[in-house]
Amino acid sequence: VPFRPPLSPPAAPLPPLAPPLAETVCAEYNSICHCEHGIVFLGKAFRSGLPGKGKKTRTVIQMRQAGNVASTQGSVYCSNYAFPYRYDPAPMHYKHCICTTLMPP
Repeated sequence: VPFRPPLSPPAAPLPPLAPPLAETVCAEYNSICHCEHGIVFLGKAFRSGLPGKGKKTRTVIQMRQAGNVASTQGSVYCSNYAFPYRYDPAPMHYKHCICTTLMPP
């Protein structure tokens, strides 16, 4: 008689995937970004050029592809002075802020 291992219990269901992010440009530089319960990213407002020209960055991925970013939580003044260590992620470039929040279920 061939050996048969005992049946194992069914695998636990996978946890649900995190809801996708909602991303919106919440403020131009030196304006207030209202981002309750979200994370604000500061970075280049345009994908190319100095100080900036062409297509605007509309997502955090586009902003990161264009260069460095800074981030903080909640509603803030869209200026490097409002971010940790007053870090300027894009010196001499036009900048704006993008608010990322979890989309409601």
